[in-house]
Amino acid sequence: MTLGGRRRQPPDRDDVAACEDAAVRILAGAAQTELSLRQRLERRGFSGATARAVASAMARRGYIDDDAFARAVTERRVRRGHGRALVAAQLRARGVGERPIADALEGVSREEEMAAARRLAETLVERTSGRRADDPRRRLSGIVDAMRRRGYDMDVIRAALRHVDLGAAADEIP
Repeated sequence: MTLGGRRRQPPDRDDVAACEDAAVRILAGAAQTELSLRQRLERRGFSGATARAVASAMARRGYIDDDAFARAVTERRVRRGHGRALVAAQLRARGVGERPIADALEGVSREEEMAAARRLAETLVERTSGRRADDPRRRLSGIVDAMRRRGYDMDVIRAALRHVDLGAAADEIP
């Protein structure tokens, strides 16, 4: 980086050695998928062909491991209250293939997902409890919608909501 936060363009967009140096710096900062590394190298000014070749070489050398990346992201997201569907979508958006996604999600037990869903449900119930004007159905609908946006399916949502105090809305669980 230069002063002012702007990145210097590489002297040669096709300089493989400079691209590899940039890739190593990127990978030292955080794990990447092959796709995300390629995109970051292109944003730094390297040509698509050079970025693609270097990202592929880094993967062949073992510096990129989509399986480990998928597992780490999945564990972190589940702890933060994200459901399987949202985690899978986030991994796909970052260029992870279907097999590593399936393997990572397989590593999340139903109990872990339920615990995260219950924590989210408790937070949402607490967050909406002070709203006197809300009717119970509307409040429950908002909680369900928020949990669906977090990637939980209706079976998990129903089970999680049975473990929290919904007051008058308890009879309205879909």
